[in-house]
Amino acid sequence: MGKVGKISVIPKDYGAAFPTMEKSLRDNGMSRAPGTVKIMFPYKELNGRYRTGLDEYAPSILKIEDPKDKDIEQKRIKKLRTELEEKTGIDLSPNSLYYNHTSKGVHKVQGIKLMDGDNIFNLDDHWQCITFNWLKAHPGVASSLKAYQKGKYPSDTHYYVNDEDVENEIVYAKKKTANDAIIRFDSWSLEKRRKVARLLDLPVGDDTKEESVYNLVDNFLKSAQVNHGSHKGKDPIKVFSLYVDLKDDVIYTKDIVEQAIKNGVYRERKGGRVYEGELELFKDKDQLVEHLLDPNNQEDVLTLEKKLKIKKMADA
Repeated sequence: MGKVGKISVIPKDYGAAFPTMEKSLRDNGMSRAPGTVKIMFPYKELNGRYRTGLDEYAPSILKIEDPKDKDIEQKRIKKLRTELEEKTGIDLSPNSLYYNHTSKGVHKVQGIKLMDGDNIFNLDDHWQCITFNWLKAHPGVASSLKAYQKGKYPSDTHYYVNDEDVENEIVYAKKKTANDAIIRFDSWSLEKRRKVARLLDLPVGDDTKEESVYNLVDNFLKSAQVNHGSHKGKDPIKVFSLYVDLKDDVIYTKDIVEQAIKNGVYRERKGGRVYEGELELFKDKDQLVEHLLDPNNQEDVLTLEKKLKIKKMADA
């Protein structure tokens, strides 16, 4: 058997809770009476659409906030559905009669019997793959044990998706993305590396050596999340992607604005407004960057460069 999917029973600890049948079963390593199973069918929404797990426009997919993540997931789902439709010759759209177990079609879904313990699905078998996907989308099956423990599902939810393959794919994707980011970083000049490193809020100065810059960024990209600075709590790869495709003049301007604020040439007050002394100059840093990028305001860029240089010399 190649790739597999797994639907497992959610482990529950009743401790010293009042004796009930479920507590007694759990105490004996079971979640239901011996020999019994739970029969599941695809879940039908009020609008008549089924939760198939193969719908790239499902509400759960459209709710993905990051546009890149959403696009990747939509393409993955569409590709999988197309492959399964070609192999089976049936319609797997959310309105398909296939998912209606009471229909009179030649091909119609069969109820799946979920047993106590782990329920294994061979994802190389197209029929089992279809079943596993609609089970994953069923509201009676938690998307993961962590999601259940965080209270995202009712307390009486019995099963969760124990999808080791997906977890491995996610880890692989993150590592590959991090490695690709480092390759991009390697292709830049030392001066550009320093600028981007500062935009990542790393302690890099005009004279920081190449080895130090590289190590700082490498550690940043390979960390699970940003642990300090203005990007704290964020995904480091997503933060890096904010700057990786910017033109050099934009990176330069963003860098000089950040340096001007950190070195006290400008001050950033509540609401993000930018001040010089007590004079408010711009509503936020983005407006300041836009102003400096305007070809008609290059004298202001030169003036800021001089002010920043003087301030650095005074603080040295």
